[in-house]
Amino acid sequence: MENVMPIRSLLFVPGNRPDMLEKSMGLDADVLVPDMEDSVPIGNKIEARETISDMLPRLYGHGRRIVVRINSLDTGLLEMDLESALGPFTYGVNVGKVESEWDIRQIE
Repeated sequence: MENVMPIRSLLFVPGNRPDMLEKSMGLDADVLVPDMEDSVPIGNKIEARETISDMLPRLYGHGRRIVVRINSLDTGLLEMDLESALGPFTYGVNVGKVESEWDIRQIE
C-alpha cells in the first residue's frame, strides 16, 4: 500500500494576486489552492488563469500539493481553466459550484 499523506490544511489564495501567491510559498499548509473562482473578480479571471499557470512550477517546488480551484461549468471558463491548471505540477483540481449529477458527468 502506498504511503498516503493526510490533508490537514488547505490554503486558498486568489489567483489574480501574484504577491499573495508568492507569500504563500513561505507558509505551512499541506495543500495550496490557487483560486480562479470565488476570490477572483469577474474582470480578473483571465489574469488569474495566466498567473497561476505561470507560477505552478515555482509553487510546486516548495514541496506541497497543489489543487487548483477552477470556475464552474456555467461560467464558460471551465475548459480553459482546466487546460491551464492540469500538468505535472498539479495534484488535483477543485471545480467550483458543482450542483448536480449532470454537472459531474459534464466535468468527467
